[in-house]
Amino acid sequence: MELSEYETGGNEMIESVPLFDCFDCDKCGACCETLIVEAYDYDARREPKLYGIGNVDRQKLRDGESCVKLFDAATGACPFLDRDKSCGIYNTRPVACVMVEPGDAKCQQARLMKELPMLKDRDGNEPTREMLEASCKDYGLDICELLDGLRDALIQ
Repeated sequence: MELSEYETGGNEMIESVPLFDCFDCDKCGACCETLIVEAYDYDARREPKLYGIGNVDRQKLRDGESCVKLFDAATGACPFLDRDKSCGIYNTRPVACVMVEPGDAKCQQARLMKELPMLKDRDGNEPTREMLEASCKDYGLDICELLDGLRDALIQ
């Protein structure tokens, strides 16, 4: 990764792809092993297994006063992550999981936490700063914190 591309601050024209559809998931499992997903009533209605996580108060879940945290205290991973790094409830996984796209800010953040290199697109390119900024806005993340983490990982 060339830091100069990320440090331009938007002052120069950076070629970007409008969406992350040019990235393929490499099934590293980082997102499922590091991100704590909060699932809500609408998720549990689609996937009843979510009701079996922890001590779920179904009424509070229905009323929006509570959520289900997909986190296994023993492993730190999602309890539905299989040994082969696949999702045991993939077709009915929570909306928060569906929203994470290969290559986006959450994906890159999770990879960074697992000390994995950035995910590259099918042509071998890393996401541009513009792509990461847009994705960070979607998630309410600070682009500077993400880029600082990537920069620190490069130096090591």
